[in-house]
Amino acid sequence: METVSLSDFSEHLQHPFPVTVGGTTLNLVLTEAKPTIGGLPRGREPFSLTFRGPAQPLLPQAMYDFQHPRHGVLAIFIVPIDADAQGTTYEAVFS
Repeated sequence: METVSLSDFSEHLQHPFPVTVGGTTLNLVLTEAKPTIGGLPRGREPFSLTFRGPAQPLLPQAMYDFQHPRHGVLAIFIVPIDADAQGTTYEAVFS
């Protein structure tokens, strides 16, 4: 995957990111993009992303193809971290 940074996402807050799941497309909205602690020396600044999607289908933790407005298709590993009747929240961590 092309190296992406926090700024590649932070300018797209509240933007829907189409995600391909078994031939179906879901929109996950980017709700948060923030720096995190850690990372490797001379590596990219670590960051995390939080997305909000529909309540169903619930996506298990896995790699999914996200359509980024500037970078095209990016394979991103997401983990469900919260769910309620209105939707599911997912997190992706980049280190």
